[in-house]
Amino acid sequence: MFNKTRKLIQKATNNDTLPYLKTLLCFILYSLFYIFILKTILDIPYVSVIDAHKERLCTPNSDLFTLENIKDFHIYSFTYFLMVLIVTGLYIFVIINYIGKNFSTARSIKRTILLFMFFCFFLLTFLQQFSRYNVFKNDRAVTKGLSENEKKHMLFRAEYEFAMRVKDKISGRHQAEFLTDLKCDEDPCIINYRIIKYFIYPKVTMGFDNKTKKDVNVLFFVNDPQKFITDKDEILVNMDNKYILTIRK
Repeated sequence: MFNKTRKLIQKATNNDTLPYLKTLLCFILYSLFYIFILKTILDIPYVSVIDAHKERLCTPNSDLFTLENIKDFHIYSFTYFLMVLIVTGLYIFVIINYIGKNFSTARSIKRTILLFMFFCFFLLTFLQQFSRYNVFKNDRAVTKGLSENEKKHMLFRAEYEFAMRVKDKISGRHQAEFLTDLKCDEDPCIINYRIIKYFIYPKVTMGFDNKTKKDVNVLFFVNDPQKFITDKDEILVNMDNKYILTIRK
């Protein structure tokens, strides 16, 4: 009786463990296949494929985090695309070959597929968070001991310096016209524009399309600043003729 009970327990344990072992095997095979595909597409060594994931799982930028490309190839999107493609293909295979014929086999395969998909998803999520932690740790090491103002200078550079000079020189509240010869509907100009706009507020409001007369001009990388500066304007800030603020006298 005791031996029979032990065999039943072992059988139940084996049945519970088997889907996880299948999932682990699927993941190992998927990882090898994925690395091989990327290596072939990008034409880089296998070690470089792994290193690329360590460096590019998350990269901080103005939108918090972005995912960089390798040779114009978006590896992170490809990871999910390949995973979904394989899972969809396996589901179709199960439906065609097992549904209505062998229900227990179909259910076992579907369970393995779902476990595989969730395992991949949570692993990728963990790796991304780990990458973010490394970015935070490196940034913390660089900025440790710096004041808030020093950190802003380090991050926003000339744009922040210009905004601080504007606040020092100007008094009262004003509305400004932003003038530039750069293409400011794309990065990096649009980012620099937003930095200046944020830090000169509230003394200078910039970017509102209203009927209030603009009494200040912000000249940002204008090739010929003099064409926007009249006898009625006073130059309050001028940084290398690239960052200029004028006010009506």
